[in-house]
Amino acid sequence: MAAACVSTGARRDAIRLSVSDNGVGFDPESDQIKRGLGFISMKERLRLVEGDLQIYSQPLRGTRIEVRVPLKRRVMRKNDNRANGRSATPFRWDNPGEAGGLE
Repeated sequence: MAAACVSTGARRDAIRLSVSDNGVGFDPESDQIKRGLGFISMKERLRLVEGDLQIYSQPLRGTRIEVRVPLKRRVMRKNDNRANGRSATPFRWDNPGEAGGLE
């Protein structure tokens, strides 16, 4: 029987999420997984908030997905194409406690 575990945590600089299971697993390097919209969408959303996604999985050995999102983001300036390939307006989130009660 498959079991899953979800854990979250917050530190001064980042929030973390870990989701794991003891299911059938998969090869994270396979073309089918790399082209799948699920992981592409997760990576894209995390890129927009300067987060990280790590995938640990092996066939028949389960899967663990770890996500880290920084609480302070660098200031993006107009015409800063490093963020998303388009012009970006200035943004800074200095006090996450005001925006969601993470403290």
